[in-house]
Amino acid sequence: MLVICAESDKLRIPYDFDRVVRVEIPSKHEESLLHQVVLKHMIHGPHGINDRHYPCIKDDKCKKRFSKEFYYETRRGQDSYPINERLPGPPVPLDSNNRKFVDND
Repeated sequence: MLVICAESDKLRIPYDFDRVVRVEIPSKHEESLLHQVVLKHMIHGPHGINDRHYPCIKDDKCKKRFSKEFYYETRRGQDSYPINERLPGPPVPLDSNNRKFVDND
């Protein structure tokens, strides 16, 4: 998603990003609709060592650099893009059959 802000509204410090960006799978019980939307449209994978057939896998690694590391606070990266807080969470079933699970990495 691209958002263009007025100069006075730009996100500049980690606190600003934390107010508007969440890097987690929403709770199925607390935010049911958002949970469904995130699982349907915003999950990359799941894939791993046993799923090398995905188009993003090259030389046994994801070209999109997943899985991501966990961070306990948001910080500014070297390229000025944020490195968002990413906390570990429990695995979440991706389908109704509970055959594939995803988590926050």
